[in-house]
Formats: sequence, structure tokens, C-alpha cells
Amino acid sequence: MLSRNYVNRLFDKKYIFFDKGLINVIKNNFSKFDYTNICNLAEIWGLEVSSAGKALTNSNSKYPPTTHPKPYMFTWESGRVLPENAFVYITDGNGVLDTKTRKFLQLTAGDLIFIPANEWHRYKPLREIGWKEYWVTFTGLQVKKFQSNGILSQKIEVLKIGLDEDTVNLFDQMIDYFDRNPLGFNEFLISLLYKLIAHINYLKINTISDNYKNEEVIKKTKIFILENFNCSIDYKNFSKELGISYSSLRKIFKDYTKLSLLQYQINIKLHKAKLFLTQTEKPIAEISEELGFENQFYFSKFFKSKTKLAPKKWREIYKIHF
Repeated sequence: MLSRNYVNRLFDKKYIFFDKGLINVIKNNFSKFDYTNICNLAEIWGLEVSSAGKALTNSNSKYPPTTHPKPYMFTWESGRVLPENAFVYITDGNGVLDTKTRKFLQLTAGDLIFIPANEWHRYKPLREIGWKEYWVTFTGLQVKKFQSNGILSQKIEVLKIGLDEDTVNLFDQMIDYFDRNPLGFNEFLISLLYKLIAHINYLKINTISDNYKNEEVIKKTKIFILENFNCSIDYKNFSKELGISYSSLRKIFKDYTKLSLLQYQINIKLHKAKLFLTQTEKPIAEISEELGFENQFYFSKFFKSKTKLAPKKWREIYKIHF
């Protein structure tokens, strides 16, 4: 994964933009636009890179900046529709995205947006925070093929790929080749774009796979605790049965439930206690034993610490009469 210090070092220029479709060169302290004659290779290679760049938008700054090239300029009020496909990668900061069907999607560092051609959209960093972004725009019949088999989405999609050094390096290589404009750079740009799409798809598959695995761990853990809530659970041994480390189990469970394993077990035990007290006639001593307490005294102490009421008082107040 990519460290924020690494990202910060990459943004030594505030705004860099390269577009093959325009003809002049503009350079100043904050921006660098390199426009060369367009060369249509989409029919040969299936894809063609039309622009690439990166930008730093500081907090309380206008967005898009006034230096934004006209073909890509938009306002928040009107949004825009691009004739090309685009990837936009946020590496620092926060923002929002609107599409035709979804409003105020939250964007954070590590989010990659895929924007198909001719899809209305608008996005911006939060004014008080700003952000750092990379992007590349591209065309070609191969895009439709990728969309038909699920490699690329047919609608605007936000992928939570995280801060990934390889992704940043691919964007930077494209920007560098635009900058140096060596012989054969168009073909090399196309090869980098294919590599970027493949890498993003790899990250997408593995993220989904990891999420699926984590969800399975959560489901199995919840069921295990539910079936053994009245016992002293050996979570270290249980994690071995799941095929993960004890520390990983604790982290995954806490990330998903916002509770530790023990807190979750205690919540189930408390919930069961309330049910027994209000929906059964079982003596409190028997309830204590069923819940796994050493005796009624420890159960009463536990229950009162969580509810501020003794078990007997809780039963008097909340007892359901059938």
C-alpha cells in the first residue's frame, strides 16, 4: 500500500495536464500543459489515451482551477458530460460525486472513479480539505468489450482500491511519457493503459474477495458466539479453526461490528438474560446457571452493572404476562 508521504513527494507541481488533442504549450510555476498532434491508434490497438494529468487542490481553493483546459472545464451547477472514458484517482483528501442516479457520494483517499463516456457527472473536493487527484481519459472500441464482460462498468463506478503504489506509478509513467514525447510514445501509453485497467481489475477482484472472506469470518464468528455465549470461549483456538490469526480475527470483527469479541458475547448474554426474565418463569438462580455464571450473586452483579436494575426488579417492571 501507498504511504501519504510518498504521495506528497509526487506532487511537487500543483497541476499537470497533458492532452494530445490540442496544439499549444503552456508552462508556469503551477501548471504544465503539453499538447501534441492527435494520432488515432484506437482502430489498431483498440484503445487510445487522449489525456493524463494530476492536480493538487488546496483547501479553500476554486475547483476546477481556472487553468483547467476548456474541453474538460465544468462548473458544479452544470456538471459535465465527457465524450471520452475516464479514470480519476483520489490519493489524498475528501470530496463528493454526483451522477444522474446517485447524489453526494462520499469520496476519500484511495477511491478510484471510472466515468464512461457520455455519462453526466460532477465531483469536487471538500472546500475545507482539498484533495490530490490523478486522471486519464481514453477512447476505443475495446472499452465496450471490457464493459460487456464486466472488466469495466457500464455506469459510473467508485472503486475502493485504497492507496496503491503501483496504480500511482502507472499514472505517473503516462504523465512522464506525455511530457517527454519520445518516439513511439503513443503505443507505450496504450500499453500502460491496458496495464492500468488490468491492475485495477486485479485490485477490484481481490478487494471483493477479501470482503467476501471477511464477511464469512464475521458470519461464522457470530454463529459460534451465539451457540457458545454461556461458555468461556477460547477465541485463539477458534481463530485457528477459521484459518486466520487471533489478531486478524479481532481486527476484522471490530471493524465490522464496532465491538470486541468479548463485548459482543456480553451483549448476547445480556439480551438472553432480559428474555429469560421477562418471557419465562424460570427462577433467577436457574437463569444464572443457563447463562454460564458461577452463581446468582455474580449474575445479579453483572446484570445491575449493565442495566442499573437488579434482575428481580427488571422482571417486576418488564415482565410479559401471557
